[in-house]
Amino acid sequence: MKPPSSFKRAAKGANLAPSVELHLEWVHGYKGDSTKNNLRYLDDGNLAYYIAAVGVVYNPDMHTQKFFQMHTDDITCMDFHPDGVKCATGENGKKPKAFLWDTQTMKMVHQFVGHGIVETIIAIAFSPSGKHLALVAGN
Repeated sequence: MKPPSSFKRAAKGANLAPSVELHLEWVHGYKGDSTKNNLRYLDDGNLAYYIAAVGVVYNPDMHTQKFFQMHTDDITCMDFHPDGVKCATGENGKKPKAFLWDTQTMKMVHQFVGHGIVETIIAIAFSPSGKHLALVAGN
């Protein structure tokens, strides 16, 4: 392969990756056709739900969104702690993960990782007291 006749020399650093980061600004849409229990009004008046691999907290008064982006595959289930702040979400994947996260700070509280032949977390639920969290996994 020959370079074009007008080619002089590659610019300095042309083979380096650009120093650019992507930042999620807004999530459009809601998956409600094949999921259950994936939308909740929080105690502070915000709405929490998921779409694809993102947990979303929407503030209807300010028309703003915050994001929980620790998942690496589509979220499949969600439940909310009785304290009205913490949320648990599970995902698909070869080693699916579930996360317990804070809907106010959007920070992870705890991570659970599947092992073996598990390919998805089908359901997730807190006990009425919030002391226990149950995960149902499958393939």
